Amino acid sequence: MYEGNTVTAPVRIVIADDHPLIRSGMKSIVISEPDMILVGEANNGDDVRQLCEELKPDVLSLDLNMPGPPAVSLVREVRRLSPKTKILIVTAFYDATSVRELISAGASGMLLKDETSGKFVLAVRTVAQGGYWFSPLAVKGLIESPADTARSSNRKLTGREREILILVTQGMSNEQIAEKLELSSQTVRNYISRIYSKLGVRSRTEAVTWAREQGLRSS
Repeated sequence: MYEGNTVTAPVRIVIADDHPLIRSGMKSIVISEPDMILVGEANNGDDVRQLCEELKPDVLSLDLNMPGPPAVSLVREVRRLSPKTKILIVTAFYDATSVRELISAGASGMLLKDETSGKFVLAVRTVAQGGYWFSPLAVKGLIESPADTARSSNRKLTGREREILILVTQGMSNEQIAEKLELSSQTVRNYISRIYSKLGVRSRTEAVTWAREQGLRSS
């Protein structure tokens, strides 16, 4: 890694994500960069704490939703165990409240998973050098009030999509939703895929979390 004419040690990185495919992709990005080195991988919060305490990495790339303690608690714990470690949150789903809490806990940035590999590299380098890096949508969420964020997100959904999302939050399966709304199972799956896309989430759990945090409920 170069700073002016001075050669410094590569940025030592721990990657934490419970999805093997995503973790593998991030690992490939890191090892392809001459100024970065992967020193550890984790798929749960407990392993993150252990690795950061033992390895004292320069940067922790941390998935927002993993098995183990809540992300805010984990960020605080990592900052306690390894104060010099910079924490970059990498996530497919976020809300403005979480962003504020994570910054307060000690996170240096937040990257959305639909960003390019080049943005990931830029984010890692920025936080490693003591800066802050946030995806534009995360910044927009910080600028907006919670009420504005909720209204903006809710406007993305059609009436039918909102109805289906509410049923998802009630624990109903696709088949149960199809029977209740007199739709085919394939139609329900198509609706749910569109809901995921509009909300920027990748799983039923994340969609339910979004709905509950935004207070989405049947009228």
